[in-house]
Amino acid sequence: MDPTVATISAAHWTYLVGVAAIVITMIFRANVVVPSIVATFCVTLAWSHSPATALGSIFTASFVAAKELFNIFLVIALMTALLNALKELRSDIRMVEPFRAVMKNGHVAYFVLAGITYFISLFFWPTPAVPLVSAVLLPAAIAAGLPPLAGAVAIAIAGQGMALSSDYVIGVAPGISAKAAGAAVNAAVVADRALVLSLIVGGVALMLGYFALRRHIRPPSNGLLTAWQTRTVASEAALEDVGTFDKAELARGTDRRAPILSDAQLDSELSAASRRQIGWSRLFAVLTPLAFAAVIMTMVAPKIVTTLPPRWWAAWPRC
Repeated sequence: MDPTVATISAAHWTYLVGVAAIVITMIFRANVVVPSIVATFCVTLAWSHSPATALGSIFTASFVAAKELFNIFLVIALMTALLNALKELRSDIRMVEPFRAVMKNGHVAYFVLAGITYFISLFFWPTPAVPLVSAVLLPAAIAAGLPPLAGAVAIAIAGQGMALSSDYVIGVAPGISAKAAGAAVNAAVVADRALVLSLIVGGVALMLGYFALRRHIRPPSNGLLTAWQTRTVASEAALEDVGTFDKAELARGTDRRAPILSDAQLDSELSAASRRQIGWSRLFAVLTPLAFAAVIMTMVAPKIVTTLPPRWWAAWPRC
């Protein structure tokens, strides 16, 4: 047999079945840990024909995954800590609260929801951004005349669609894609291409959603908010039953038990912080967006000023 000709063995078919099992498990929104462990054992057993080697591969695979994905675990831990800190100080509400006044009608509210969701999701990922936007901004958008379905469309496309597909700021998704493609592929290049693609596709999707639902936009009225609140059925499911564990932890960082319907409820929520924390709440409500804006400028500066190297900040003199 020609050694240059690749042959498909039982291990390849076992690997294919394992991947299919994991995909099906994800479709049913279940945990993929057990199928992954079983698939790893079966693939190694089919390849080596040694039960001992197959059993050891489970632990070896865990170490390899931990080494390769440690940066993701670290980012999740830091984001969860930051989100919970902002929630405790009520700074997360202060960051988005000014945009409630901008929503004068349903047409403006649609694009404001999309823009704020996209901006927040770039820094915090959509999973924690959606509960924050839904609790603070969505009620104001509905009162402005925007149908709840249109609000959900704007939030989903801008967050889970545009922001998550590019992951331009945090850079986890481009890093994984670049690493899987090989050493010759730069993560920054992948992020740039993904950003452009997400903006084009997401912009088209947002406009299609707007034109499809704009005839349902009504004049501003608080009665719309009351009717929506009456129809809302609170879900009793825990966060862990909605998605994977890491998403549940991130969502809990900005989760609100009930939406903030009126300005009085908003003031009550903001005043829930202690008097000593109010100053810190206002400070971090300003510092957090400024810090992330500085991150964006650091990433974009070499693309605007071509004379700057990609890691231009590393060349600064140190004290």
